[in-house]
Amino acid sequence: MKLLQRTITAILPAPMVERMRSETNRWQVRCGACGATQPLWEAGGIRYKKTATASVSATIMACPNCGCLRDAVVERSDG
Repeated sequence: MKLLQRTITAILPAPMVERMRSETNRWQVRCGACGATQPLWEAGGIRYKKTATASVSATIMACPNCGCLRDAVVERSDG
């Protein structure tokens, strides 16, 4: 768990943390170099009550598969 996740889970009530984790797990991060995907929560991200209409966004991450520090796509994994 990344620092942001540890901090938030220490501060917020457990039911809210579970809702946040569940909602975040509906998102995945896809590496721009090799195409490997992983759940956003496992990558250290949080996506909670996202209200924007776009279901895709971009970020930079170190891919655990290829080791590249590259652009990555954050996208919904359930539809």
